[in-house]
Order: sequence, then structure tokens, then C-alpha cells
Amino acid sequence: MGKLPSSFIEEVLSRTDIVEVIGERLRLTKSGKEYRALCPFHQEDTPSFYVSPEKQVYHCFGCGASGNVITFLMEYEKLTFSEAVKELARRAGLDIPEESGERFSVLYEINQFACDFYHRYLLSDQGKRAREYLKERGVEDRIIEEFKLGYAPPEGTTFLKKAKERFRLQDVERAGLAIRRERGYVDRFRRRIMFPIFSTSGKVIAFGGRILGEGEPKYLNSPDTPIYRKGSNFYSLYHSKNALREKRTCILVEGYFDYLSLYQGGIKNVLASLGTAFTDSQASILSRNVEKVYLFYDADQAGRRASLRGIELLVSSGLEIKIGIMENGKDPDELMRKEGKEGIERVMEQAVDFVDFVVEELRRKYDLSRMKHKELAIREVKELLSRIKHPVRRKLYQEAFAGRLAVVSSVFDEKEKPHKKPLTVPSFSPQDLEIELISLLLQFPHFLSSLDFLSPDDLELPIAREVMRRMHAGDIPSFVSVMEELEPSQRKTYTRAAFSNHEHENEDEIRDYTVKLGAKLKRLSLERQLLRIRREIEEKERRGEPVDLLLRQQQEILSERKKIANLGR
Repeated sequence: MGKLPSSFIEEVLSRTDIVEVIGERLRLTKSGKEYRALCPFHQEDTPSFYVSPEKQVYHCFGCGASGNVITFLMEYEKLTFSEAVKELARRAGLDIPEESGERFSVLYEINQFACDFYHRYLLSDQGKRAREYLKERGVEDRIIEEFKLGYAPPEGTTFLKKAKERFRLQDVERAGLAIRRERGYVDRFRRRIMFPIFSTSGKVIAFGGRILGEGEPKYLNSPDTPIYRKGSNFYSLYHSKNALREKRTCILVEGYFDYLSLYQGGIKNVLASLGTAFTDSQASILSRNVEKVYLFYDADQAGRRASLRGIELLVSSGLEIKIGIMENGKDPDELMRKEGKEGIERVMEQAVDFVDFVVEELRRKYDLSRMKHKELAIREVKELLSRIKHPVRRKLYQEAFAGRLAVVSSVFDEKEKPHKKPLTVPSFSPQDLEIELISLLLQFPHFLSSLDFLSPDDLELPIAREVMRRMHAGDIPSFVSVMEELEPSQRKTYTRAAFSNHEHENEDEIRDYTVKLGAKLKRLSLERQLLRIRREIEEKERRGEPVDLLLRQQQEILSERKKIANLGR
């Protein structure tokens, strides 16, 4: 994938209407100045997904999904950034310029080079012992070839000696394949069976390595890199994605060999979770590809805890969950090799639903004949139910839990919340509050006159200071251009504020809220100034230097803080 010129991307955005693009994929209905729909990224019955034609952004108040038309296509169609821009360019009738090299391409090249190197080494004379081990584990040659399994040499720099002929060692380190020591670089992976990890488009982005023989750690994975995040990938979604979408069901296992054994045996709707704690991102990937998930974990306590962690996230994604327990210490790989496909199907048939599994875990944890213990169990269930966004499914699960625990269903009911809450400043970090402020000011530039007590220097984020300075100078940047300067984690706050008036259409309410927001940021700025001055006073007094000027400055700030104390409250 190459890097497209920023001027071309701006041209694509200027010729694209986000409402038209999303409207071709979702059923949008008018809601005031905006449009809304059922969110495509999580299960819901009441629309919480809003699209703004004025700002050319979208935001879901249910799951937090947000962005512009490019990010929507990336998430909805599973495209890369470049692919999404090209799709919009073709739609707008624009010619796509010649692409130049982009900063991550070398990392993909290095990972592919490593994959080829490890694979050749496995098939060489030096890889004989590793091949024998794979044969003992029942891995067939066709699987070794299809998944490009490899072997990392036991010596410390064998791979690097080859890699440095083509790549800079600093880039090999960035790709997660080298470690810097005092005396230079060494191979990250040594004496390990290598499992390449592929992106959804089939590019090698990382590796997992299983030690051959004795040694620790037993499994070693690539670190997070610019092209790989453990919590956002599976092994191996690329090979299984078609089967997952066809069957709408996923068998989720823990290990590489578990995955390969099932895949080799003809069960291809399977994924492995890369040995990391299950994440929201992984749950989101599953919910976009399947409707039902079978969790296959060991019967020991660690396996049951892993199941519970997975359940909590999968439930919130609206998936139907079944838990298949591997008895007698077996894992899916061992079961598959001993009993074949029939053994896996038997475990699936005997799998319990998540309600029964959770209740059984509660019985292990609490004595449910005791009132206090039962109350604690009910609180845990209530917390779990609160994460289920789909109201009908939540009600069905609520009834099921009530039946299993012999309580009335109403004990799980949440307190009624008012439909419309007054706008109050949330307890976000100062940086998030600043992002929300500039979002509101770009929507309502005339609010700036109500913030005469707040200066750009009161803000900490460079982008927030820059936006406010430009607005004071009469230069108001576009909403989308500022969004592009933010980190992904900051964009949710930014776009959420873009739809602040979807419930509160009274502009005076939004102005009052903006003043409250500015006042809070001013108070935080004054607190930072006071802290700095007090430290300077302490330092000067320690050195015996005069502090009169600092004391006057401190008094001025205290007076200003007193004036602003009740502003906007």
C-alpha cells in the first residue's frame, strides 16, 4: 500500500457527501439537522448512530464509533485507508495519482523476508528436528506450506546476518524481529517453531514462536509494532474469514496448535486469540463476522477464568455464546487428534450457554444459600447484564438468570434514567475537556465571545491552543481538518461533542455548557500556575532569595481563582 498525497485526499473529501455514502449502506432517517440509523458496529434496537451533513462526520452514542467518511468505509467494508480513499475517488470520478512508497512498507517487507527465511530453514537439513516435532504434533506438510510455518535458528544472529544484507537493523528492530543489546543486535526468535501471523489481507505482520525442547518462555510473540497490535488480531483470521462468514459461527481456541489441528481436520471456522487477554477489539471483529461463538477452553481454573473474561466482552458485542469445556485436561488439539472431528462436534453439542456457565461459576464462588452471598452474586449478574446493549436479548438473559438463581426478574432492573439529562461537565481528563471545547467552538464560533476569561495559553494540548489562537485571529479551521490532527482515541470525544445538540436543541443550553467547560479549564490552568509558583517560592526561600514578586503573582492568581470559582457552575 502506498501513501496518497494529502492534497488528493482533501480533494476526495471535498467531493464526497458522507450522508450519501452511508445512506447507500444504512437506512438513514432525518433527525433535526442530522441523520440517524441503527449502528452497524454493535447490536441495538433504538438508533444511536448519528451522521452530520454539516460537519461530515458520524458518531455512535452506543459504542463510541466515530470518524469521517474514510474511517466509516474502513470499518464497514474492512478496507485499508488507501483502499477506502481509492473507492471514494472512483465514486467521485477522480483519477488516482501514482502512489509513492509509504513508511510502513519496509516493515511488511521485513516480515515477509523473515517468513521466507524461517520457512526455508525449517525445510533445510538444519530444520530436521523441528520437522520431526511438527510431525509428532500431527501437523501435515500441506499445513506447513499453507501457513508458512518455519523454524528460527538456535544461534543468536543467524537471521540478522541475512536480514542486514537488505534492511537497516533499526528497521528490523522496529518490525519486532531484533533486540538491541550492549554489543549490538541479536535475533528476537531463536530455536523456535515459527507461526507467521497474517493481516486480513494476507500480509505477514508478526510471529509467534514455540520453543523447541526445554526453555522459557514456552511461547514468545512479536511485540506490538506500527503494523501489529496483539489485541486487535487473531491467528489466523485471514485463512478462516470465509468459513466464519459462511457459517456465522466461530470456535475460539487458545493456542496455535489448537487452531491448526482443527483447521487441518476440516473445521475452518476457528480462530485463536494469540495468547493474550481477550480484548474489546477482538470482540468487535467477531461480532462483524459471526453470530455465535463457541469458547473452547481447558477445564482447569485458569481456563474457566479465561472463559469468563471472554464472555464479558462477547456478551456486550451481542453475540450468542456457548462454552465447550475440555474435560480430563485435554485441549482442542489433543481432542481433535484422538477423536477427530466427531470429538469436537460432541463438545459443541454438549456446550452450555453462557447463563448456565456464569451461574455455575457463581455457585463455585459463593454459598447461594446465604443472603449476603446471593446479593453479591446478583450484583455480578446485574453488572454483566448492563453490558448487553440489545434490549430484547438483555431481557431474555435477565429472565434466564432469574430462573437459575430462583429470584424475581425485577431484582436485575436498573433504575430508570431520565430521558433528557441536563448538560453537565463530565469528569474527563483535562485533555479530553479541551478537545470537547474546541469541537464545540468550531460548531458555534460565536460562543468564543462568552469565553473572554479563557486564553489559548490556559490550554495544554498544542492542537487546542492552535485552534483557539486561529479563532481569535478570525481564521476558523474546518471541523474535519482538525479531526485529522487528533489521535484516534481523541476523535471519539471530538465527534461526540459534534452531536451535543442531538438531545439539547436549545442553543442557550449548549452555550451555558460551553461556558462551564471553559470555566473548568480556566480553574485547572490557575491550579497549575499556583503549583508552579509555590514550588518557585519554596526553592527561592531555600536559597535565601527574595520572593516578593512571586508572592504578588500568587495573590493575583488566588484573586482570579476566586472570581472564576462560581463562573458557569
